[in-house]
Amino acid sequence: MIVHGTLVSPFTRKVHVFCREKGIPFDLARALFLEEYSDTRALEAFAPALVERVIMPRHLDGPTDEERIARTAAQVVPGVFDWLDARAEPKGLVAGRFTIADCAIGAQLQSWELAGEPVDGARWPRLRAYSDAVLARPSFLETAAAFEAEGA
Repeated sequence: MIVHGTLVSPFTRKVHVFCREKGIPFDLARALFLEEYSDTRALEAFAPALVERVIMPRHLDGPTDEERIARTAAQVVPGVFDWLDARAEPKGLVAGRFTIADCAIGAQLQSWELAGEPVDGARWPRLRAYSDAVLARPSFLETAAAFEAEGA
């Protein structure tokens, strides 16, 4: 089990203590951390493109703010992609298997792709391979098809 952080940090220590108290395998703790990362930092990176390219024109009859997408793509996305690329494994982000972390991160990467922004495989090859593998899973393909059928 790997918990990223130093035990000097009270945040890292609280994860260690909680997992030990509850008998939770550290792999689960890592998966839940990545799920939370998806709902915070990854969402901040990927949501603007989906909002501007899908939600605004299809549901709110509003204009697309390409400057917002470009700004986020230049200032936020590279850091998130760098971080994810360093951890990406095609079989899964945690212990080489598919977990809630992959559902969560995969959903964010799917948002990025649905907005017309694929991961640059030349700059982030591990993340591109991971994204391709996750988004090729039947569950993600079916969800993408439902998204399109719904006109989302």
